[in-house]
Amino acid sequence: MSDSLNDSSNDVLRSKYWSMYNRLKYESFYFWFYRDRAQTIEFWLQLILFLASSSGVAGWFIWDKIPFVWSSIIFISQAIQACKHLLPYQSQIEKINYLMPNLDKLINRIDHDWEETEYMEDKQLTELIYNYENEFLSLKNEFIGFTPFKHNKKCKLKAEEELKKYFSYRFELSSDEGGENNGQT
Repeated sequence: MSDSLNDSSNDVLRSKYWSMYNRLKYESFYFWFYRDRAQTIEFWLQLILFLASSSGVAGWFIWDKIPFVWSSIIFISQAIQACKHLLPYQSQIEKINYLMPNLDKLINRIDHDWEETEYMEDKQLTELIYNYENEFLSLKNEFIGFTPFKHNKKCKLKAEEELKKYFSYRFELSSDEGGENNGQT
């Protein structure tokens, strides 16, 4: 009787571990895609500033012909330049760049330990889940802190898709069996 109860308890804990593994892997993919998006936005802002500055300088030679166009370009360039420090993209990119290597190491250990969870006692498995959850929270607090990350639906969908591919490939699961996150970011 106690063996079946113990097996049932272990199955619940393994399910909890699997759920944590899925959620943290999802978070990793989400941050990856969010960083890509922020880098793209940052690139286009830099390009617009460069083009506006270059065309503004070039416009001095033909300033007399269409002054409204050139003054508008210079105004837009200066407005973007003045507000750029208020945009979160560069800060978000830097924070994610510091977080990702540490998060990848954590997930790698979680992945390694997944294979061993079947043989662990309940107390050991509970402690492992607790320690990994705390380590993830510590990483987020250390590297992300209070930096705002606006929820992005495209990044969420890409992360969910990548999560399914990962678990399908890694564990040869059908898309129904693995890679389900808890909708958290």
